[in-house]
Amino acid sequence: MALSNSQYNAVMREYEKRQLKNRHERDARIARVYQQVPQLKQLEQEISAQAAACARQSLSGSLERTKEMKAQLEEMRLRRKELLKNSGFPEDYMEMRYTCPDCKDTGFADGKRCHCFERARMRILYAQSGIEQALERENFSTFSFEWYDSREKVPQLGMTELDYMKLVARRCREFAAEFPGKGENLLFTGSTGVGKTFLTNCIAKALIDRGISVIYLSSQDLFELFLSYVEINFQKEFISFYFTVYKSKILWDDFIKHETSDCRFYSSCLHGSVRHLLRYTYFYT
Repeated sequence: MALSNSQYNAVMREYEKRQLKNRHERDARIARVYQQVPQLKQLEQEISAQAAACARQSLSGSLERTKEMKAQLEEMRLRRKELLKNSGFPEDYMEMRYTCPDCKDTGFADGKRCHCFERARMRILYAQSGIEQALERENFSTFSFEWYDSREKVPQLGMTELDYMKLVARRCREFAAEFPGKGENLLFTGSTGVGKTFLTNCIAKALIDRGISVIYLSSQDLFELFLSYVEINFQKEFISFYFTVYKSKILWDDFIKHETSDCRFYSSCLHGSVRHLLRYTYFYT
């Protein structure tokens, strides 16, 4: 899933910071070299002038002269490397150093998003979810069936707790793998401690690992955020937040628990919000 404009801009600002940091560090290295090896500054100026002359010559002059000038330029660059090496510096000491050499800290390589951009995107999605640390502990790889009884059948289910939870876990895996293909919702119900939130987190991690945006909120948290924007009349901020929520895949926890809350804003937006959410592929517990 694509990042929102604000998220994309945040990633690109990080690249801009990297580039600025890289330039500052390179300039500091160059200043250090010029201080210890003054003749390198003059040589660097000659290299720059020769490179510009080669460019002009390649556009207007003969091929033989261009080759000759390029050979001279290469000799000058070799002299620079030798001077650096003889002075105790690495040969590439004056060159730019990148955090990601593949894209040179631009975020793009060969016309595609670089792998470092994808990592940054994943970090944003995890941070946005609000449950980054929980997902490290609660995911499909750590989900265990040892808590469920395998001996006695539950009359309402016609099977044991263990068999039923295996069905539920399999359905959750399928939901996460196929999302949003079938356009379905999941509604988890049950008493405290049966695994609703754990399975919700399992699905969240599986979706985020696929690059799908996820937000985890309780119904009370969601409505109080709406209310805070309305009370302080931050219209633009409210609209931005509203669309961020509805473009993301919401894990809405403890929905029923807060349904009858006396918060004055709940009654005004509960019906419309639920009706809107049910038109799309969201899931909540």
